[in-house]
Amino acid sequence: MKKLLFAMALVASFLTSCGDDEFVLDPAAVGTAYYPLELGAFKIFNVEENTYLNNTAESKTYQIRETFNEVFKDQTGKDWYRVEISRRETETDSWRIIGVRTISKDPVNQSSGSLLIKENNRTVVGMVFPVLEGKAWNPNAFNTGYFPNPDDENLREEFSYKNVGKPFEASGTTFLTTTTIVKSDFENVLAESRSYEVVSVNQGPVHRYYKLLNFCNSNSENCDYQADEVYIVDGIERTETMISSGKVDL
Repeated sequence: MKKLLFAMALVASFLTSCGDDEFVLDPAAVGTAYYPLELGAFKIFNVEENTYLNNTAESKTYQIRETFNEVFKDQTGKDWYRVEISRRETETDSWRIIGVRTISKDPVNQSSGSLLIKENNRTVVGMVFPVLEGKAWNPNAFNTGYFPNPDDENLREEFSYKNVGKPFEASGTTFLTTTTIVKSDFENVLAESRSYEVVSVNQGPVHRYYKLLNFCNSNSENCDYQADEVYIVDGIERTETMISSGKVDL
């Protein structure tokens, strides 16, 4: 009986009443508030990037701006938000457009929903709702055959949630209610891959980390392999931290 009452209370926390016969998901409880979509909203990120080639690192810093500058409907009537991505090397430089992505929230019913992100001709399931600690999903649900053998557990990509509802601190700024989307976290003798994104309630993404390194090993060519040393053949490590946000009239 206690388990039944708990389950009923959990469902109730996800729903708010809009009338005698209509219920909608509470954005804060279900997690849709972690990724708001608003025309005219923009964010600026400081980026620190290290690139590696033949065990030599090159460091650079720059800024990225992401602006929701258009909304349109697809053939099914679903809203898609166009995000223009710009870059500048320093705060005094002019912005130059480097890319575009489109984002949509799949219709969210009383039990589930998802956030879809299209970029570089690939649609990724960026989030699933409701947001729950440890929940995992396939981000390539719309990319059949994206991997050589999607039935192989070692080749399947998986996203998951951790630190749901916890505060997150970056560059001296504390975001009180966040969730971390873990996109990759593994390391072996061949490579290291770690990637995550932190989203904050009513703010969206506020911090991103991406790392992919390929190591020299006993089967590698054109590198000085030493069993007791880490030799990075190539790779990249990048950190993006939001420093400001706002809204412009379009």
